[in-house]
Amino acid sequence: MARTNQAAVISILLKDYDSEEQPSLTPFINTANVVTSQIASQATEDGEPLDSTTLATIEMWLAAHFYCCSDLTYTSRSTGGASGSFMGTSGDSYKGTRYGQMAMAIDPTGFLAANNPQQRASMFWGGKPHSDQIPYNDRN
Repeated sequence: MARTNQAAVISILLKDYDSEEQPSLTPFINTANVVTSQIASQATEDGEPLDSTTLATIEMWLAAHFYCCSDLTYTSRSTGGASGSFMGTSGDSYKGTRYGQMAMAIDPTGFLAANNPQQRASMFWGGKPHSDQIPYNDRN
């Protein structure tokens, strides 16, 4: 059962919510509920269960975060030049929006921070191992 509701999430989204289209926030609240339940389980497992107000607050901020991830919000706009920049990118996880950052700040378990993947460069060699390689001079 969700700990927050659409009105509460809209109250923190303010101008980031599309008040003309008025999309349902239910999918984002449900997703936030799943993550918040994981946080609650972690806190209980750690021996320091969280009160319902803290969990509802985290869930509200996470729902706003998930909404902004699906409908990227502006960080700046320009009408004359028709340009704009958006909040967050796909690899930023909870750090990608101010709402996710707030949820991380409120989370006393550190669950959100621990599950905030860092982007790392990696490389895969698809060739033969050095011992199986044929020297360049012997290839023809």
